[in-house]
Amino acid sequence: MSFASSAARVRDPGLPWGRRVNALGSCVQIYRPLGFTITLSLLTRLAGPYARDEAALLAALDLLSASRAARLRASEAYAARRSAAKRAGRRVPGTEETNPHRSLRWDADPHEGALHALWYWTRKRFAALTATGHPAAVDLRRMATTCLTTGRLDPADRHVLALHVRSLHRPDPPAPLTYWHRNDLLTIAEHLTTADESAPAPPDDHHFRPERAV
Repeated sequence: MSFASSAARVRDPGLPWGRRVNALGSCVQIYRPLGFTITLSLLTRLAGPYARDEAALLAALDLLSASRAARLRASEAYAARRSAAKRAGRRVPGTEETNPHRSLRWDADPHEGALHALWYWTRKRFAALTATGHPAAVDLRRMATTCLTTGRLDPADRHVLALHVRSLHRPDPPAPLTYWHRNDLLTIAEHLTTADESAPAPPDDHHFRPERAV
């Protein structure tokens, strides 16, 4: 089922309530920029308890649709740039070019989405990673705490983060990390990078408030 048809079911007051809520979940299955669970968590924080409130359900759909539209616009612009580059003989994208379809970001507000994802990882999933004792897990948790407090990384941490990302991208995961641990840490590293690069200035004007999160 397409995003548009699932969205129409969310908006249809003639359908049973449970089907409308499930239809929002179907929309998130199609566009889940932060992953399914974290995207739903962000929608709950931004729109309210959509599973039991009509206004919140419709607001969540509007927020999701607007962010997806931003992703589609970014993807179209990326495709146009790549077509022009190929015509000029540049067949391989540069390291600074990010394919929007492969990015982990809330397209409507990348900074807000990255901070929420970091909050979620810190609260729900970081314990298993830091239990490994690996320096990358310990450092990334500390960086996540910094980002949630200040909205960005400390300058000294940017270099440390880059070193950990290079290490985690090696073919064999560094002991004692499993393949899945490594993927989780790379996901967190991407959220840290997005939060830092999209942070507004001045730095102390933006503070994430995890108490609002659900």
